[in-house]
Amino acid sequence: MLSAVGVPPFRGDQILRTTPQPSRPHSACHCASFTTSSNLFDQLPRSDMIPAACHPHPRLNLGARVLLLLLLHLHLVAGSSQQSLSQSLTLSVDTTTVLSRTSPMIASFNFDWHENNEEYPYWVNSSALKIDLDAPLLRAAASAMSPAVLRVGGSEGDVLCYDVAEFGSSCASMNQTDPNMCLTMPRYEQLVGFAKETGLKLVFGLNAIWGRPGHNTSLPLSMKNIRALLAYTAKHGLSVYGFELGNEEPTISPAVMAADYHALHQLLTEYWPSKEGRPLLIGNDCNTDPKYLDQFLPLVSGILDVVTYHRYDGYGLDPDLARKIMTPSFLNSTISTDLNQVHAHRAPNSQLWVGEAAAAWHSGAAGVTDAFTSSFWWADALGAVSAHNHTVYCRQTLLGGNYGLLNRTSFVPFPDYYVARLFHDLMGDIALAVQGTAGHESLRAYAHCNRDGPGVTLLLVNISPDVAFSVGDLGPRQEWVLSATELGSHTVMLNGLALEVRDGALPQMDPVKESGVLTVAPETITFSSFPPSSPYSVCRG
Repeated sequence: MLSAVGVPPFRGDQILRTTPQPSRPHSACHCASFTTSSNLFDQLPRSDMIPAACHPHPRLNLGARVLLLLLLHLHLVAGSSQQSLSQSLTLSVDTTTVLSRTSPMIASFNFDWHENNEEYPYWVNSSALKIDLDAPLLRAAASAMSPAVLRVGGSEGDVLCYDVAEFGSSCASMNQTDPNMCLTMPRYEQLVGFAKETGLKLVFGLNAIWGRPGHNTSLPLSMKNIRALLAYTAKHGLSVYGFELGNEEPTISPAVMAADYHALHQLLTEYWPSKEGRPLLIGNDCNTDPKYLDQFLPLVSGILDVVTYHRYDGYGLDPDLARKIMTPSFLNSTISTDLNQVHAHRAPNSQLWVGEAAAAWHSGAAGVTDAFTSSFWWADALGAVSAHNHTVYCRQTLLGGNYGLLNRTSFVPFPDYYVARLFHDLMGDIALAVQGTAGHESLRAYAHCNRDGPGVTLLLVNISPDVAFSVGDLGPRQEWVLSATELGSHTVMLNGLALEVRDGALPQMDPVKESGVLTVAPETITFSSFPPSSPYSVCRG
């Protein structure tokens, strides 16, 4: 049943009611449910019934002063085949107000510098130094995610040095004798070219350790090797979207790190005098403890374009990881409220990114973070960070470890890649507030304006193993439903058909057209796209 919500009255403790309650004085902005007939707007309240506090904008005409919410009447079905337990709840999407803004780059990913022998065999030929950048399937998968960010970084980024003889600095001069930790300029140009040719935005993590005398993190960083790389980049017209400094080095104090960032900023302005075209300055990936950032951010005020942090919600060697991922408490841990508050208070004019993330650190877990299980965390995490004003969320990794979006030898996509594709293709830059799932945490709900054209796309993530949410008649829509034969599967189905690479080509991801009751089956992920619900919607296109 599709409904519209007007005002007044509405109380939070009446969230499960589906009929209007007696009106109350308009002392605050409250909402009530109005069941529609054949026309969505037949039952809308008159605008003169709406309290001034609820008017979206005082300059809007009288008819526009209506708080319109897209309502989905959900019927909860549970129990055995002999009996079922039903419960009603109302899920509402506020299409009149922008909850937060994200970007077309929200679903992004990383290359790492891991050597072949690290956690063997999970990183064989998966280092940014060794990946076959000409592989057709890799290029096709990356291009389909344009304009995503490709961040090249990781812990070994603080060991990697740059061989830039043209500008008087080399790996040898940095006392780096390991060829696996030496970036030559031909390979650097290949990485830059790969990003450019696939429509990605390259972000490069710079070494924050080897330029310090004796690698002493209490001493200032020498910028000689970094200067040479930046000079080469500028002279040869290489397109780099942004630079960041260091990777998970928490021993560098806020004051020392801030001084290093000011030195890096000075180099960026030297080689790119115009703000337009200058690579972004991104940080701090070294220590993202909110208390640390509270000290660091004021010291770099005015020079930092992006605040970024790393987030891993689980541990790859945890034998209980698969079960934990499918719990509300695990999914709820994605958002750090304290960190978001520090960003809003200390650096409100900078973007907020997650520079590295997966369901589990330590290269993930085979059969879990590369399987359909991870897709529930990934879909929920993308929805959650988008609802909290993040503009980029870099998945660790595109390729490599047990948490890559692609198989590290065949480049065939794992289930999470298809989640990223659908989120990238369908969920636009405006996130909308969703209410009504209180008490039903197994159903995760997010809504955005459509990526292309007017209307709303709803993301429903059902982590329950045995509860289905049946939705009433929602009118015409398009649906993309992801499922699998088992949670540990590397193959995901779209609308009941396996998504498979055939003849070297990625599969089409076409929706099905629906107009009747939608059922969110157990352990499925559903994207549902609706046409515009109101001429006053922020999603009117």
